[in-house]
Amino acid sequence: YNNSIFVLMCIHAPRILPLGVVVAVGPGLRTQDGKIVPTVVKNGDNVLLPEFGGNEIKIDNQSFFLYREDDILGVVSKD
Repeated sequence: YNNSIFVLMCIHAPRILPLGVVVAVGPGLRTQDGKIVPTVVKNGDNVLLPEFGGNEIKIDNQSFFLYREDDILGVVSKD
């Protein structure tokens, strides 16, 4: 399987689950027969992240975190 990876900017706060905003999304998960399963999260979604995990990268001195979609705990409604 070729898992898509998401780039998220994570905002950490003590003793609560980290929140992030999705800033880029891959095309989706490729199945064994080559079909693409689209992602559920979209650019701009606010998401709950696990306390540990993700891979930090820096672009132009700004930190971003890479997560797989199945690592995301949920999408937070903006309502």
